[in-house]
Amino acid sequence: MKIQTKDLDGIALKWAALTCDGWTDLRWKDWIGATSGGRLVMTSPSIERHADFDDLELDVLDIIERNLLKLMSYGEPKKDLIWVADLFRPREVTFTIGTPVRFCQMAGSTVEEAVLRCYVASKLGDEVEVPDTLFEGRS
Repeated sequence: MKIQTKDLDGIALKWAALTCDGWTDLRWKDWIGATSGGRLVMTSPSIERHADFDDLELDVLDIIERNLLKLMSYGEPKKDLIWVADLFRPREVTFTIGTPVRFCQMAGSTVEEAVLRCYVASKLGDEVEVPDTLFEGRS
């Protein structure tokens, strides 16, 4: 199903960010001796490993540093605080133009949500095709 990047959250946002980090091939795998219907796994071709989707973690600080994201917050803490992540064009572009150019800006109710939405938008665009497999067997 297609979802606007600005609306991604939960497992759909996690899947999209993992995809940007090179994880592929989301599928259900039956484990030997499993009492349930199996586990959702992804594959990382670069390190030749499979991992349980629920166990995969995203390092938000690393994503901020690697992509030179800027964070801002608006509103009052503990009430209606909104986080905004900005990604500016790479240095090569700003040297040519002379001033930084905003590449994308995404908001979220948490730092992680804003950062991951901005990261996904910079790699996959404003709309993401999220696999239906992701939602199978989840309540």
